[in-house]
Amino acid sequence: MAGHSTPLGFSEPAPQIRGAGTLNSVAPPLVKILTWIVDLSLGLIAFSISFWFFWFSPKFVLLLLTAWVLISIAIRFTFILLFGASLGESLWNLRRRKIATSEETGIFWSGKIDSHTPKIATGVLMFVALLFVQFTFLRHPLWMRATEISIPTFLPQSEDSFKFAPFFFALGAWPTRFNEKPIFYSIPYEKGPPQQFIGHVVARWDMPSTYVTFEGPKSPALLKPENRNAAQLKKCLTRWFPGPSCFKVRKESLNRHIEEMSNSVSSARFKVRWLTIPNPALPPDELIQGVWIEAMGERITEIRFILVTEGGTHQAISLHLPTGATGLSARKLFIQSLGSQRVSDQLGHGKSWADQQLQSVDIRAIEKLPAADAMKQIAVIQMLLVSKATVDPASFDTFFHLGGTAALMKKLTLKTPTEDAAAVAKNMIEIAHRYAGDIRPDDPRMVQLRNLWLESKKN
Repeated sequence: MAGHSTPLGFSEPAPQIRGAGTLNSVAPPLVKILTWIVDLSLGLIAFSISFWFFWFSPKFVLLLLTAWVLISIAIRFTFILLFGASLGESLWNLRRRKIATSEETGIFWSGKIDSHTPKIATGVLMFVALLFVQFTFLRHPLWMRATEISIPTFLPQSEDSFKFAPFFFALGAWPTRFNEKPIFYSIPYEKGPPQQFIGHVVARWDMPSTYVTFEGPKSPALLKPENRNAAQLKKCLTRWFPGPSCFKVRKESLNRHIEEMSNSVSSARFKVRWLTIPNPALPPDELIQGVWIEAMGERITEIRFILVTEGGTHQAISLHLPTGATGLSARKLFIQSLGSQRVSDQLGHGKSWADQQLQSVDIRAIEKLPAADAMKQIAVIQMLLVSKATVDPASFDTFFHLGGTAALMKKLTLKTPTEDAAAVAKNMIEIAHRYAGDIRPDDPRMVQLRNLWLESKKN
């Protein structure tokens, strides 16, 4: 008989083909890649969950990517060890068995090309993994997209409740009292003047829960000026897909602030905004703009505004406030004050303004006022002197007069007992003595400051 024949009594079944398939064939590269996509998606979900619980800083991008890949590989091979196949391999019907011609183990596919189940499952898992990324990594303030906000320009009608003063590179109106009490200023001693700026200035609105901190300029040293100016930082914060170059810009510009705020406000929920204050009366390079970061806790909130100049200088102004009515009042005043600001990359404008304001001060006239009124005037004078120190840190006269007015304030507390004022005055005398000694230790007036300091320590 010509052709193919079968033994008598036996029949050869005809193959039943139901769509294209590759039963027990070696898995094609595309299917192997899809199994890895499934396993990487599972690893991303696990990594996102661990990020959510431990809330570590995502500032090291390459380290995060490496950790994600390592976790994915660990999960993949754990599945293979326990079940003989990874999740992706099981989903795509891949089986591991030894190749007949060798002792090696091969990966064989028993699926169908036109099967929709593994495709849909892979797509769903990838979507879920991206959702986990959205609700973990992209909720972290270092990486969340900043929305743009603006606040109206504010111009106080009188100087009864506000006083214009420069603080470093910003000049504007700040309140002179809060809840009908005068606002006192303090300067924590940090090595700086005369070569460097004062590190911090604290406006004590309602201690210990409500205060404003003016931080000396601390521009990101690892960024070039063109990468830390307002235009570049705004682009990196507000765009949906800013590009890889923005990773470093974000990290260097925001990470320190976020870590400090996380330490200050426990279990904080963050908001990141790009704030602008439109003012047609000002030239573009003097308009206020920068990053608004808000850390909201159960009992306290910290708002930190990072002012960014056209030249790339960064200066932070922070409000620490409690929840409730006091916090709402403080927030309103803070926003009003920001609305009055103008900025300059040069300190000359601030120096001139502070000098002009201080020239009109008459201490002898203030000493004749009732104690309560005199205390309010001294608080304003101290505000001006402190602001002058932020724009002219090498001025010995500024710290000399700070010590003298602090001594007068301490004297007034004997007539109008105010615990906060007495503590502030005593501390300011010591700080003025130390800073003045750093600037000009051989000045004959150092003797007067030292005597004031020693006298303040007695009571």
